[in-house]
Amino acid sequence: TSEQIEHLHRRFKQLSHDQLTIRKENFDSIPDLEFNPIRGKIVHAFFDKRPIEMNMDEEQLDRFRKEKLKFLFHMYDSDHDGKITLQEYRNVVEELLSGNPHLEKES
Repeated sequence: TSEQIEHLHRRFKQLSHDQLTIRKENFDSIPDLEFNPIRGKIVHAFFDKRPIEMNMDEEQLDRFRKEKLKFLFHMYDSDHDGKITLQEYRNVVEELLSGNPHLEKES
């Protein structure tokens, strides 16, 4: 809706500090991201350079989905061996849970 577009525009201007582009350092001013354990991955995802086309056919959409899955997979395949090991999985879970003050480390 036009209201959503206006809200998005205001948020863009706020994040970019009224500049024409948003830079990685602009994400430093987002309080909700400051203590997020996967902050770096979230910021990196915003700067993924793959093009998105609005009028994709089914084949293009399928290819785009596969590329997105590969991107997400590589976020967690920290040694880039094409596998997510149990240790890599544990690291992800620990990262996600480490910021939760209601859980003890053993949990």
